[in-house]
Amino acid sequence: MNIRRKSAIALALMTALVVHQVGAQTDGAYVGKFKGVLRSLSNYRYGDISVFRVDGQLFADVQRYLNPPPVDKTGSIEKLSKKDQNLVDEIKRAVKRSQIYDKIVEALETAGYAPNDLADQDVQNVIQFFLDQRQYESENFTGAYLVTSKYQRGETGENLVVVGLMKTRVKPAGNTIRDLRGVNPGDIITRFELTRLDPPPSSAKTYDDKMYGFLKDQVIQNNVTNVTLEAQGIDDLDTRFVRQVFGNAVGVPEDDVQQYIKITNGIPVSYIGPNELTISAADMISYKRYRPDATTKIIKVMTLDSTGTETETEVEVPTYNGRLAQYGFELRYGLEDINYPTLWSERISVNAVWSQARLGVILPTSGWSELATSFGNQRSMTSAGFGVNASLEVPIKIIAESGVFNFSGSYVFDDASSTKRKRTDSILQTPFDFLVRFHASAQYTFAIRVDDSNLFRFRLGGTGYSMERWFDKDTTNAEGDPTTVLRKFDSKFIGGVSGKIEFMNTSWSTPLGASLQYFDEALLGNLWLQIQASQNLGFRLDVNMFTPVFRDPRAWENSAVFMPSLRAILNF
Repeated sequence: MNIRRKSAIALALMTALVVHQVGAQTDGAYVGKFKGVLRSLSNYRYGDISVFRVDGQLFADVQRYLNPPPVDKTGSIEKLSKKDQNLVDEIKRAVKRSQIYDKIVEALETAGYAPNDLADQDVQNVIQFFLDQRQYESENFTGAYLVTSKYQRGETGENLVVVGLMKTRVKPAGNTIRDLRGVNPGDIITRFELTRLDPPPSSAKTYDDKMYGFLKDQVIQNNVTNVTLEAQGIDDLDTRFVRQVFGNAVGVPEDDVQQYIKITNGIPVSYIGPNELTISAADMISYKRYRPDATTKIIKVMTLDSTGTETETEVEVPTYNGRLAQYGFELRYGLEDINYPTLWSERISVNAVWSQARLGVILPTSGWSELATSFGNQRSMTSAGFGVNASLEVPIKIIAESGVFNFSGSYVFDDASSTKRKRTDSILQTPFDFLVRFHASAQYTFAIRVDDSNLFRFRLGGTGYSMERWFDKDTTNAEGDPTTVLRKFDSKFIGGVSGKIEFMNTSWSTPLGASLQYFDEALLGNLWLQIQASQNLGFRLDVNMFTPVFRDPRAWENSAVFMPSLRAILNF
């Protein structure tokens, strides 16, 4: 429903209220229609109405009147406090932990009180009082607003109509749009209902139309705050107007290194817990620990009110991945810097992660790289001994808004491992194993937001690596027996310009991302789609594709490599 249509409905209902005041009062269906309109701010915010916030002492009086706090009519709290103040405090703590009577009694018995002590009538009354008080606090509303016909300060109020009083429950209260965006129909008191409610006891005046007349007077006497402009988004900093489609891209500051990393790693959602555990089938296990962000996030949750009605409310929760990870570790496959993805790279490492740095050990094994053949990929490389690898994202402010530089590299020690999947050189007619001895990459990167939800990261730099060929040589051992040993034949350095474009969308119900990398006249593409099963659990499908584009495959490469994976991402 567009704004014009919603405003038309609001105007029609407001007009009908003024013209048919008497008839509307007795028509229950008519009252129901009004609640249906008033429950959502977008239905009436642009209508010919005014919105007022009830605050200060007036709000306290209305709140206390509409939701009176429990009163200890028996005097049991005072009596029990004189006998055993510790017991009163213990009851208060027990009720705070649970609203179930048996668990409250169990907690008191654990604290050392005998069943006979708890059977005392004063004790029972105190337990019931604190239970009533807890229910009162959970059901209490945090804000109140009046919607009226159009009214300007200084008018006589002769034609003023109070359409309804809305109780709101958003915490913290005070943001008009957030407060009124979704109101439970049970928290809306219409004009007809207001005429049947007495005014608060603090009112020094009586009214024939009761609470309705009292609230009307508060508007005329300027005892409420006019927030009509805020409700319409004209005077509210959180409001986002329709933006231009073109020319609205902005750079991501180089100080926001975490945002660069989130684009690269594909982290489209905010975390509501400090821990991230990622398990990928079958190329990665990762754990990271985050600090809380400086600002909170507003999320919508479904809650049950006192009547058992399920309502959608907005709550503020802390988020954790807006900053760099404090620390973490990972077990992962891949040499993506030179376009060789996941299992097919024969490279597995264990890394420590902190802030924007990664430092780790390359393991002297190919692990379970055999799984790469399950997707039709032929294995072509081998592993060696232990090695080291590192990666660093760092802002270097050569010029203003210069972006983030990425440096990475690796080196493996010892001889290559002999395999049975050697590839035969067509000229030498010799089978060879292939080993990546080292690699290094340095790239300048910058990121932009096309809007709040679509982000790009661009990379440009240089990358190089050394590929060694190893062959089986027939020889004799110390005893003179014939044997075969693996010997290095030669090595070749391959280097050149490298570049990459990365994209991430965060607004769709199933966020997605993609990247395309160029190096050595070949391309590595990645596409991922994330499905959030809940706030804490997401599943991500990754697809990696490698192919030489402007040349034939090298001796150790395939004409194409296809490597999918499935990740489970748990935030807790």
